[in-house]
Formats: sequence, C-alpha cells, structure tokens
Amino acid sequence: MKLWPHGALIILAGAIIAAVAALLFTRYERTASAKEAPLAARVERVDGQVGLNRSLDQSQNAQWVEATANTPISVGDRVITRDNSRTDIAFTGRNFATLQANTSLDVLELSNQKNQLALRQGSALFDVGSLPSGELFEVATPCGAVDMKQAGLYQVAIDDQGNAVANTLNGLAEVVGQSGTGEIQKGESLTLSCQSGQGAVLSRIDKGQAGALVDSYYRYRYPKKYDGRYINYDTYLG
Repeated sequence: MKLWPHGALIILAGAIIAAVAALLFTRYERTASAKEAPLAARVERVDGQVGLNRSLDQSQNAQWVEATANTPISVGDRVITRDNSRTDIAFTGRNFATLQANTSLDVLELSNQKNQLALRQGSALFDVGSLPSGELFEVATPCGAVDMKQAGLYQVAIDDQGNAVANTLNGLAEVVGQSGTGEIQKGESLTLSCQSGQGAVLSRIDKGQAGALVDSYYRYRYPKKYDGRYINYDTYLG
C-alpha cells in the first residue's frame, strides 16, 4: 500500500482495539433499543440471497427471513448477503447503502438526526446524498467507528486480516477511536487494526481501484442511466 506523503502512519495512541469496538457496539445497541419510534429504511434491490434477522440478540433463536425488494428495515435488524449476492438499502433522505457479497450489517439507530449502523463483516458502499449540519451518519466496525462528515460516497470493509478499511471516494470522514480521532479526506484510505498497540495507516486510494469501485456502484444503482464515465476517477471527482 502506498503511504500518504505527509506521514502515512497515524498513531491513535494505542487506540483502536477490539475492546473499544465492543464498547461501541454495546453502547449503540443499548441506545437503539431505547428508541420508541425509530424511522424505517427499506430494501431497495436484491440480487442473489439476502437474509434479514429481526433481532441482534444472538442468544435468541431469531428466525432469518428472506429479504425482497421493499422489505422494511428498522432498528434491531441485521441484513446479511450470501455468496455472489448484493443488495441496496434506502435510508431516510437521500442516503443509501450497497452491501457486497458475504456482508453483515446491523441497524442500530434510525432517526431524523442519526443513522447509526454496524458493519460486522464484508464490504459496503455508503452513498450519503444529504447530511445537514448537526446530523450523523456513522458506521461502527469491530475496530472503531467511521463518521461521515459530508455528503459523499464511502466504502467501509473488513479485510482478510480482520482490519477495518475506510475509503473516502468523495466527501470527508472521521474515524473515532479510544484515544483520538483522524480525518479521511477525499481520495484517502484508512486501515484500522483491531489489535492492541497497533495504529492506523492512512494512504492515497489507488485511482484505478477507486474508479472501478465508483463505476461498479453507479452501474448497479443506475443501470439504465449510467454511461460508464466514472471508470475514470478524476472524471468522477470533476
């Protein structure tokens, strides 16, 4: 991975460890369960096998159901995609998530001011079309949380080593760890380790990979309208 010229290594002071992630998940799950009237999201599109669990409590024998287009999603739901599968989720406003194959996403809070999600495995693209001042769109991972600070297109993934990777394809994001925070600007990628004593590595996104991600997303979201222009990442950035 090519290192970012101004430093490449962000040390979040022993920061982003699995214990922190557990605290984040616990805090958000308790917050979610306390909400009386959360807003609803919905499944917009399904390709392949996509399942829905109405309970995040793994001690319960919750039933998995097959998700189809327009299936409602609310706080406490878990969405999972199987092999060679993909799905789009529409949130309030103009915000969307596209889950790639073998991905698990929990819905922790949905309100007019907050969308809080948790990516437990896999990879997802988050298209934040609108984020007025004072509102929050956040994706927690086992290694830390990623806050989207501006409207834009973001990828959050768990890699083969169990690290969380956040790519800001467009916009501005902030990673939140135990002992500090770090910004991820447009065209940057941040890798977060879950292991104690490990820092976070900031790097430039490879333009070829970024263009392929953006192109794949737009082809999936807008198959009848998109003309393929964003395979060139510089064209996408305008």
